[in-house]
Amino acid sequence: MPCSPRILALAAAACLHACVTPLLPEQQLGLDARRAPDVALGEPIRLLERPPERLAGIISLDGRVHVFAIDAARTLRHVEIAANAVVAREQVAMLEGDPHGLSLHAIEWPPGTLRVVAGSSQFVRAPSDPGWQEAKGNRCARFLPVAGRLFCAFVLSGEELASPKRTDVYGGLIILLPFAIPVERQSRKLVIAEAAGERWVVRAALDVDDPLDAFPIEIGSDAQGNVHVLYNVGRGGMLILFFPAGGGGVAESPERRLRYARVPADALLAAGQAAPGGQGAPLVTIKGLDVRDSPWSLPSTRRFWWGDLAVNPVTGAIEGLYGSTEVRLDGKFYTQGMLLAVEMRDGVWQERPSIALVDHWPEDGASYKGAPSKNVSVTFDQSGALHALVAHDAEYSMWHPTPAFAYLLKRGGEWSRPLTFRIGLPHAWPYPRLLLADEARLFVAWAERDAGLLGRWILPHPPIARE
Repeated sequence: MPCSPRILALAAAACLHACVTPLLPEQQLGLDARRAPDVALGEPIRLLERPPERLAGIISLDGRVHVFAIDAARTLRHVEIAANAVVAREQVAMLEGDPHGLSLHAIEWPPGTLRVVAGSSQFVRAPSDPGWQEAKGNRCARFLPVAGRLFCAFVLSGEELASPKRTDVYGGLIILLPFAIPVERQSRKLVIAEAAGERWVVRAALDVDDPLDAFPIEIGSDAQGNVHVLYNVGRGGMLILFFPAGGGGVAESPERRLRYARVPADALLAAGQAAPGGQGAPLVTIKGLDVRDSPWSLPSTRRFWWGDLAVNPVTGAIEGLYGSTEVRLDGKFYTQGMLLAVEMRDGVWQERPSIALVDHWPEDGASYKGAPSKNVSVTFDQSGALHALVAHDAEYSMWHPTPAFAYLLKRGGEWSRPLTFRIGLPHAWPYPRLLLADEARLFVAWAERDAGLLGRWILPHPPIARE
């Protein structure tokens, strides 16, 4: 039977696309020169019977792992691991709100004292008291250690900060009837506050004179105590087009813009008192820099997926991994699933991201197969080495998935080969997962549908001894 013109056209287009976008040559990426990370995988440890919805944790100064989990019933739980055994499981509190939307962050501060923020609540466990106490007046969403003092970041309402007002417009067309509804709002601002007893005292605010809202993406401090912030700014409002005859409609919100800010440690430490109630502006006001390009719209790449970012504690750079299906090298576009390593310094992304991982890694001894996914976690250890965990299918099959994690290490600017280990069927997509690092050790935790919450160590050769 002769082929239809439409089929022939599609075949020709596919052939042309394949001709102009070939797979990346292995030698061009230098994959065969990379070495596997010199680490050993510990045995899996059962942490919780039921899989959680949110995860956070720390490795404390005594070498123990503390995992905090929020389950579907909005229960905050704490699991403590020493060496290869769980030594404590406890319920911290019952929370309010959607468990998927609750913030969760933990820190050891001061040494020996554990703090965890879950939603609008903060809980503290001191060495002298084995029980958890709720801290009153919590505003914190993300802890920030700065030169021996405890700070945190959160978004403050416009009314409290006396920020500029604006008018958002919700309008559009329903059938043939146009409408417009103006709504006056005060812009919400990202602030950095210092712990002072049971309250948080605002020391700095970003873009206080800007009428746009702030939406944080990544916040972290470096070894000198400087705080680095990557965030979006935007406004409310919506354009709505509804066509009942066609059975559908369109809703369009205003686009957000990307910004970067650096808050110097000396400015934070020298700042005077400024109560969160907003009796005057905070003493440190920082104007963010508009970022021209971002990992999802770099001129050297296209078709970006989501990924993960973290602040390098040594350099203060914002680094991470983002997935892409196309990259341009030497003026040509190449098609292949890959993870690109991106880096920002002082609000400027590097011109050309490096390639950390590609689909169908060379078969000469590598244990990674399958396309990279958006399930990426990155973290830094104290030396500034970047550790990454990528969830993927070890052998792609529509009917029989083989979920796995690929571990990658970047040290001295060089990426390792991936080290892959299989896991059970995930509890949810994206995978609830956790990646923690201290000196050179890592602890990984992940949720499985049938096994609950599991964890394991990733240790260097030879393992670091702990008393």
